[in-house]
Amino acid sequence: MLKEGYYEEAIFRFVIDISEKFPKEIPSISFKSKIWHPLIKESGELDLHAIFPDWNFDVGRQMIDILTKLRSIFSDRKFFEMKESFNPAAAEQFIKEPEAFLLKTLECAKVSKEDFKNLPEDCPYRFNQTESVSEKIKEILDNPNIDKAEKKKLLKEEIELKIKENKTPI
Repeated sequence: MLKEGYYEEAIFRFVIDISEKFPKEIPSISFKSKIWHPLIKESGELDLHAIFPDWNFDVGRQMIDILTKLRSIFSDRKFFEMKESFNPAAAEQFIKEPEAFLLKTLECAKVSKEDFKNLPEDCPYRFNQTESVSEKIKEILDNPNIDKAEKKKLLKEEIELKIKENKTPI
């Protein structure tokens, strides 16, 4: 669940398609929720190439990098101003009519919450309640003074600690 920003309270469902060539080849992400965003087509496809224009295999290209960036596309202004992506109309609206953009995104958030409550009967993912991200994990993810390697180490330690305590890690 997104806790702040244009999509506050949103619960977006998405699918990550990882080919056998990963990490040499970037995976694809498609949202099942309808989202008004410059990086997302009406069909739900996310423009990962706009986020990672020079994707190539190296030690730093892992799924955690993709998930971290995925979260940031809903809060980082630069992703809203990307006219050279899948939905230039959304970028244009963000720049020229920010209030209208905000109303549209909040409506997406509202619909996403309703959709999440009404998952199809055959959906294997059922939740009685949503859990919020722990403050410790938020601090780690949001701290610009911690480099990527240190963030990964700290996140791993925090999750292992929560598992030992029999708590939900996030």
